[in-house]
Amino acid sequence: MIQNNSSPKSNFTKIPNELIKDTTLSWLARALFCLLASLLNIPGFIITSLVLQRCCGLGHDRVAKALRELREHGYLSQYRVPGRNSWRWFYVLHSSPLSSILRSAKIITASKNENLKNMYEAPTSNYTAISNSIIQSGALSAAAKIIYCYLASLTTIPNFDIHTWAVAKVLKCNIQTIQRYIRVLGSLNLVEVSMTHDDAGRFKQCYIIHPTSESVRSSLCRRDAQAGDEKARNENSGDVEAGDDITPEFNEINLTETIFNRTKSNQEPVPSLEEVILKQCEWLPNRYDEPLEQSVYNEVIQCIFHLYKGNNEVQAIIAEHLTDGDSTLCIVVEEISAECYDRIYHPANRPVVKKPVSYIARVVEQKFLELAEGDWDEGGLHHGQAGQEDQGC
Repeated sequence: MIQNNSSPKSNFTKIPNELIKDTTLSWLARALFCLLASLLNIPGFIITSLVLQRCCGLGHDRVAKALRELREHGYLSQYRVPGRNSWRWFYVLHSSPLSSILRSAKIITASKNENLKNMYEAPTSNYTAISNSIIQSGALSAAAKIIYCYLASLTTIPNFDIHTWAVAKVLKCNIQTIQRYIRVLGSLNLVEVSMTHDDAGRFKQCYIIHPTSESVRSSLCRRDAQAGDEKARNENSGDVEAGDDITPEFNEINLTETIFNRTKSNQEPVPSLEEVILKQCEWLPNRYDEPLEQSVYNEVIQCIFHLYKGNNEVQAIIAEHLTDGDSTLCIVVEEISAECYDRIYHPANRPVVKKPVSYIARVVEQKFLELAEGDWDEGGLHHGQAGQEDQGC
């Protein structure tokens, strides 16, 4: 059974239920839709690339790709207008996708005379109210946000019995992904799972969805609220000081300092790179009962250490997923480990892998390059050729 502790009464955004379930969009594109919707509700707020990156917890290339995805699917119309010294940017977000005729995958260049304004065409029905602090948190991954949104949408159905396999089927991912992110949401006090029993005495899980949590904060900071002058509309000026004096009427948003600007106390030990990566991979010395499977898993993580230190491109993509609450590396490691273990020790009719360590290193590098190129999302790797061709191994 699933129930809502209470719906957010303020500082929330209406998210279309159909958008949440639209699996033709990636996790990130759907999460970015939610973010744009929340920012477009702030009067006078200037949306910049840096703000979107901070609130997604990702780099420029992945955010830009997700914006294009929204444009291609008709959820976003994006415009730019020449100003005195730079472009002025406008976003029109649609709760229902535009017809194929009206869509534009490219950013539209408009003239100065056109009367454009930022706007979110919010739904009037079939929506779920989601707290802005959750939507705007850069520490919460895109998949976790969308799974939370979907769980929250189910609370409107009286006496609804939730099953993780059913959630996985709707969101088109595996059950382990749903279970993993429910654990993440539980650790942040957004989802509470308990055991109960029905009238027949059968046990079942009960899910309580909390509208917000003290553990989840918006990644906006006060300087992100721009004064609205033309210089502040420059796509690269997201951190200028123009918005430090914000009036109390600023849409009741609780603007806290971004988590990325908080520094550790001098008394706190700073963890090593290896410790951070092990934490993000959720490494356990006894994760697998099968020793060979555990050894493959350990070798995959060792390869990540080597790539982080020696491959700049892979280092950049790994660095994007070292924040608390981001389970990306854990998912990548588990899927690569399963693929390599099956290929090495259960080759079926395929050639024997003669050099397992070299093979694992090559697969790990290939998968992270796919991730860097956007051929992967939080729901799973898009398997390429690295695990199928064994020449030189």
